[in-house]
Amino acid sequence: RSSAGNTSVPAARRGQEAAAAGQYLTEAALRAFERDNLVLALQAADWRVSGPGGAAELLGVRPTTLADRIRRMGISRPEPARPPRIG
Repeated sequence: RSSAGNTSVPAARRGQEAAAAGQYLTEAALRAFERDNLVLALQAADWRVSGPGGAAELLGVRPTTLADRIRRMGISRPEPARPPRIG
């Protein structure tokens, strides 16, 4: 049985726990793991896809491959928090 049913833990951590326990992941859990891992790499690279220290380099994939995955998964950089309006 997969540990993918626990929604309180991010998919990346569930995937690591499942692998460590010798468990398998469903297709949905595997996709969630891939998405979470990609977002973690983007955050670590300050949302740079290519270039030195970019997410593609961190993940060991070509920037065009990573850009395609980002597009396919519908991932976008979160908007920065805006200061409250006064007045």
